[in-house]
Amino acid sequence: MQRLRLKLTGRGEILTKEAQEKLDKENEVVMFEDLTCDQGRTREQYESLAMKVPQDLIEKEKNFEKGIDLTDDDFEVLEYPARIYEDEIVGYVTSEEETVIFVKTGLTFTVKETVEEIDELIDNHYK
Repeated sequence: MQRLRLKLTGRGEILTKEAQEKLDKENEVVMFEDLTCDQGRTREQYESLAMKVPQDLIEKEKNFEKGIDLTDDDFEVLEYPARIYEDEIVGYVTSEEETVIFVKTGLTFTVKETVEEIDELIDNHYK
């Protein structure tokens, strides 16, 4: 008997260009100690000179501690052709928007089709 290869629509997400730029900018400063004020001085330099730390550096420190927040708008949904053999599927779960398929290798695939649509493809093949 020939294996059934399901033709599905895979779904994935990538960062938008703007979100990637936001992350790149955030990653320019790797260590808290590397943060500088608008004049290029670190907190350590101000403290060693017994000078008041400027507000712009204090704000940068607060933002650094918060990290970066990404929202749904920071991601772009991509769709692509996905081919999965029916006999490799061990299970699947669905939400309102997509289905996650679990295969024997332990990998998961996210697809656009619902469980009902996948079952219909399989049932139609074996009729």
